[in-house]
Amino acid sequence: MKEIRIPLEQFDLEAFLDRTIEFLKGWMASEVDPTYALVWVRSLKDVPVFGLESGWDVLSGLAEGKMVFFPFAYADADGVLDCSDGNTYGPTSDDEDSEGEMIVGMEDSVGFLVKVKDGIVIINAGIHLGGACPGPGPGIDLCLDCGVLEGPMEKFIRGFIKG
Repeated sequence: MKEIRIPLEQFDLEAFLDRTIEFLKGWMASEVDPTYALVWVRSLKDVPVFGLESGWDVLSGLAEGKMVFFPFAYADADGVLDCSDGNTYGPTSDDEDSEGEMIVGMEDSVGFLVKVKDGIVIINAGIHLGGACPGPGPGIDLCLDCGVLEGPMEKFIRGFIKG
């Protein structure tokens, strides 16, 4: 997915955050605040920092210059991707283009790396690598080709543009 730049006043960042939190509630233990899974970095070289289990103020973090990763998709054991747009994609979906395609592993997620700079919301597709053994350590990489998720991810983001 190509980088998307949107003036802050034209992007409903709060609704985007709320929708992501609702999605995360289905993946997290009920005693842990969903914002815990919204990891942040200052640069792509950094090890992602998780929020507090009791929650953290994501919007303030963005205002402070943090790059925050918003998960869009998690894979189940069969490789089916459950997504924050309410749909599923992958080997068992009806999408012919998804046959046999594995974008992300069980410990990883595909989503959006979001930064606010000079009044502009900068959004890139990314993969949060969970660091499961024996794989690489935890990190966030940009995802230039999100495969079957490319279109759904762009459509999802466009749904939060005002006007």
